[in-house]
Amino acid sequence: IIKKKKLFLIILLIFTNTFSQEDTNKKTLPPISTDRPDNSDSPYTISKNTFQFETGVNYVSENPLGLSIKTLTINTGLFRYGFLDNLELRIGYDFIDEKKNYSYSSTNDYKTFKISESSSGLNPLLLGFKFLIQNESKGNPGIGFVSNLYLPFSASKDLKPKNTGADFKFALSHSLNKTHNISYNIGVQWGNTEYFLDYIYSLVYGISIKDRLGLFFEVYGYIPEKSNSNNYWDSGITYLINNNSQIDMSIGSGIESDQLIYLNFGFSQRFGIKKL
Repeated sequence: IIKKKKLFLIILLIFTNTFSQEDTNKKTLPPISTDRPDNSDSPYTISKNTFQFETGVNYVSENPLGLSIKTLTINTGLFRYGFLDNLELRIGYDFIDEKKNYSYSSTNDYKTFKISESSSGLNPLLLGFKFLIQNESKGNPGIGFVSNLYLPFSASKDLKPKNTGADFKFALSHSLNKTHNISYNIGVQWGNTEYFLDYIYSLVYGISIKDRLGLFFEVYGYIPEKSNSNNYWDSGITYLINNNSQIDMSIGSGIESDQLIYLNFGFSQRFGIKKL
């Protein structure tokens, strides 16, 4: 696990030294647009020849079937590279620290036993892309397509799934006016352990306050073919430090799920490629 963490730190340092905060053509870029902290992806790709790193820490507490499961994701990472004007390449990873606590009563002596389990390491590496189908125009939404693979061989032993996972979804966005907008995603995903479809959706309402502060309210969920749906909500804020840097935080919980609370804090940074 330590070796894998060092590898990702080395990769991050290489990328950071290779990129600068100025665009190659010295043109003024619009304020950074991120795919965090909500669960909805924007339809828009980042600018060509720019690199964007989005990271965060989140905490989830769940209570399925009497279990107490607390999951701390120490480092979520999404690397985005603008390959073309309408195409970006994506690499993602999560470092997980999960603790499970549960208890049961003996039928013989009526004693209660408490058991704790823990696991930590890297989730499967994400490899994916986003393609901008069309920009928003009068009466027409902005539309993008996002697809990812999740590679089991890249995960730590405790978190390694049996099979390769995959998902794809369409991302759409409507501007209601200069400060209010609605975005939504719809798609499917294949689980890492069984090849049954989960239908996925999200709907987010965003509000821009002045030029730097943003608010959002979101509902999202998963509808498996073989079991009941899991639905959630979250809400949060984003703050633009400058044109290329953003911090965020959010909170959420389950609607029809075992999730008790979800907390998320993050940071995003955009770079342009240096001229050689």
